[in-house]
Amino acid sequence: MSMDHIDAATLAIVITVAIFTPYLIGIWRGTLRPHVISWVIWGLTTLLVGGGQWLAGAGVGAAPILLSGILSSVVAGLAILLRRRGSLDAGVTRFDGWCLGIVLACIPLWLATSEERWSILVLTAIDLIGFAPTVRMAWRNPHAESAMLFAAFALRNAVALAAVESAHLSTVIFPVVIGIASAGMVALILIRRAMIAKSSP
Repeated sequence: MSMDHIDAATLAIVITVAIFTPYLIGIWRGTLRPHVISWVIWGLTTLLVGGGQWLAGAGVGAAPILLSGILSSVVAGLAILLRRRGSLDAGVTRFDGWCLGIVLACIPLWLATSEERWSILVLTAIDLIGFAPTVRMAWRNPHAESAMLFAAFALRNAVALAAVESAHLSTVIFPVVIGIASAGMVALILIRRAMIAKSSP
């Protein structure tokens, strides 16, 4: 384990905490509306991927992903709590239910996958499905989500990638793919905000 890996992992952890702190505050204040389904999926898959990375030899490089999984689960729990109180409504639709159903159906496939590489690929695919409800919501209401959050995710994943001690498909595919997806979310949110602003009288 080199000091460079430790430094990169520490930076990724700091970025992760910095990402989630204002986001959680925004949720509590009602200025942000995370999609419950997306965050339930992300909390589950990120924890599983972080554990898989650790077992695959990512070392300290898995720590930022594991922490992100824990904090994503906190977001999901907070979103569920506030939605039950009626102060948060992300607009769960049948489409979102299908996304969750597909994810739950894929979990047995993941459990049956004994090969490490395929296991991480399945989890990465599941995590990508989690973006679908948020993409739908952000298209309709781009101000309900935080562009800065997803920009920071993209940055955090790039730093986490640098922290990986043993770089191979099983340890790098998740941060690369989800980093790209996060950057795509930033583009979507900003483009939709610009479109709405332009169409407003």
